[in-house]
Amino acid sequence: MIDIAAHIIPPRLWRRIADSIGPMGREAASRNPGLVDLEERRRTIELFDVHRYRQVLTLSFQATEDAALLDQMVELCRGANEELRELVEAEPSCFVGALGALPLVDPAAAMREVDHLHELGLRGFQVYSSVVGRPLDYPPILEVLEYAFSRDLICLLHPVRNRCRNMRARSAPGSHFSGSWAGLTRRRSP
Repeated sequence: MIDIAAHIIPPRLWRRIADSIGPMGREAASRNPGLVDLEERRRTIELFDVHRYRQVLTLSFQATEDAALLDQMVELCRGANEELRELVEAEPSCFVGALGALPLVDPAAAMREVDHLHELGLRGFQVYSSVVGRPLDYPPILEVLEYAFSRDLICLLHPVRNRCRNMRARSAPGSHFSGSWAGLTRRRSP
C-alpha cells in the first residue's frame, strides 16, 4: 500500500519556518504531530507494516500563499527538496519517493529548480492550484510547468482553500491543463 500524498514538513524546514508561518500551518502541525515529527511518522508507518504501507512524501507547505515566506521561497524550496531526497535515501523501507516543490513565485528560479529536482532524482513536484492568486495557466507559471513536463517530471496538484480571485479573467484562453486531487496532466492539443 503506497500513500501518494503523505504530507510532511521535514525537520530542517520546520525549524526554519515554524516562527514565520501563519496560524493555519501552526494548527496543522499541532493537530498532526507526524507532519513535523519523524518518530511519530515512523510509528504510524510501523502500525500498517503488515500491509507493506509506504509513503511518497509531499510537502505540506502552502507558502505560495503565505506572504511571510514569499521572499524566502527560492531557498526554502531548494533546501526542502534536498531534505526530501535525504529522507528517501535514508529510509527506503518507509519512503518510496518524494515530490519536490518549485518556487513558482519566481519563475526563473523555478526553472532552475526543475533542473535541480531532476538532478536530485525526484520524479516530480507538487503545486498548489494558485500562486499568490494567479492560476497555473498564467503564462510565466505555465512556461515553468511545460518545461518541467518536458523533463518528464510529474505534477501533483493540490487545491488551495481560497479560490483564486477572478480566475476566469486571468486564465489563458483554451487552457492546456486540467486538474484534480489526483494530479495535473497535460492535455494534447487537437
